Amino acid sequence: MFKPYAILCGAGSDALDALPAIPENVRARWLLEHALHQAEELYCETEESEPEVQTA
Repeated sequence: MFKPYAILCGAGSDALDALPAIPENVRARWLLEHALHQAEELYCETEESEPEVQTA
């Protein structure tokens, strides 16, 4: 599950870096930042609820 999350979050972060911090982009930047935060929370919750895999 980590790879798709990492790809999407990396792309979102890159998009934020590419968007100039001008008033016209405030809403787009907020939407991206909010979605990244939600994805991080969901990933962390999922990771905590999955049982640890024992390797021998």
